[in-house]
Amino acid sequence: MGGFSFPVKRTFCERQNRELPIYLHLKLTPATICFSPRARSLFRRHFVKLIACCAIYVSPMADLTEEQLHEGVTVDITFDSPGPEFGDLFMICGYDNPNFPPPGNYAFGEHADLGFSQIDDYFGIESESDDGEDVIVWLYPVVNGECVDHHPGPFDAIRLQFNVLRNLPENAERFLECVTALATLSMNPAPNIDATQSEIDAITEHWESNGISPGSSEALQVDW
Repeated sequence: MGGFSFPVKRTFCERQNRELPIYLHLKLTPATICFSPRARSLFRRHFVKLIACCAIYVSPMADLTEEQLHEGVTVDITFDSPGPEFGDLFMICGYDNPNFPPPGNYAFGEHADLGFSQIDDYFGIESESDDGEDVIVWLYPVVNGECVDHHPGPFDAIRLQFNVLRNLPENAERFLECVTALATLSMNPAPNIDATQSEIDAITEHWESNGISPGSSEALQVDW
C-alpha cells in the first residue's frame, strides 16, 4: 500500500467571510482512497461549507526552490527562427537604436507603453515608488537557454523576471501584464498566466508566513 499526506491549509468561505481549516491525510490502496479518522470528522463537519465555497486551497509552498523564493519567477517567451535581433528588442524603449537598426520582423515598439528602458546590459521597468525593488520587471535576451549581453541577436527567447520578495505585491499585476502583452509577438503557445500567478501567490505566502512582507525594508535585507 502507498500513501501520501498534504495540508489543505485553508479554504475561504465567502458567505461567512472567513477561512475554514481542513487537514487531510490521504492513504492510497489499490482500489480506494481513504481518509484518516480526523479527516473524516472534519470532512463531515465542513462538507456543506466546502461545497458552498466550491474550492479547497492546497499550499504549494513545499515545492518552492530557494531560487524561486529569493529571485522570484521567470517566464520565457520563445520565438521561431529567425528570432528578434537587438534592434528589434530595443524598440521596446520607444525609439530606435541608431547602432542597431531594427529589421522590423518583431513589433516590440508597439509595447513601448509597458515602460521598459535600457538598464545596464538589459531592459527593465523602473519603480516609481521609494519602497521595494528599484526595478519591477527585468527583460533579458536569451540564446540557447542562457541570458546574454552585448549580443546582436537573433535571440531564441526573451526572459521576464519578477522578484516577488523584493517587490511590492501590487507590482505582480504589472509583471503579468508584460507577459501577456509580449507573448503576442510570438507564434508559439503563450505562457500559462494562471500557473505564474499561483507561483507568485505561493512565494508571497511563504514570506508572509515567516513575518516578512514582500517589498518591505525587511524583505530588502534578506540575503541569499
